[in-house]
Amino acid sequence: VIKNNILLQDTLVPGRLTACKHANGRDWWVISHKLFSSTVFKYLITPLGIGGPWIQDLVTQRDIAFGQSIFSNQGDKYVYYDPTGDLDIWDFDRCDGNFSNLIHIDLNDSAAAGGIAFSPTDRFLYISSTNYIYQFDMNASSIDSSKITVGVYDGFRSVGLYANFYLCALAPDGKIYINCGNGCFILHVINSPDSAGLSCDFCQHCITL
Repeated sequence: VIKNNILLQDTLVPGRLTACKHANGRDWWVISHKLFSSTVFKYLITPLGIGGPWIQDLVTQRDIAFGQSIFSNQGDKYVYYDPTGDLDIWDFDRCDGNFSNLIHIDLNDSAAAGGIAFSPTDRFLYISSTNYIYQFDMNASSIDSSKITVGVYDGFRSVGLYANFYLCALAPDGKIYINCGNGCFILHVINSPDSAGLSCDFCQHCITL
């Protein structure tokens, strides 16, 4: 055990530290982004310690913006979304830690913040974009063209605050939960995220905290 060992002296994008299990089922890749840059830092955690950082250019410059980055459940896709850089989808090699085959999608809406989540089978990708919930079909020949709007903010307020859509999380029960990014006492829910279109059953402010 080594204490107080600095792994990186730099300025990182807040809230984008993301992890994915190595293809060997034991080690872990940890990803972080350099602020005001398109550079990503990659570490590999093994029983022998922490290796890296290895550096790769992921094309899109990252600023201070309210968004989210995630790996797919299978670990073969990496997705980054914020309202400034919009949506980037990468293939990820769990063996060597390299990103490839960028798909960039411009959402062109008025979002101030947002989040992302995969359905349990990774078939569908969901974007929570302040006032809209979008679904993308990851099996479509054109992921961009597969976009469907499955939710539109209805103006609901909780404790006087707008209950817009912010970060997403796929939970162990197979549902996707979405918070509001403020002090609202509610959560939004996608009840059947592996179902196409409106059949995904997006329910606004359905859980009271």
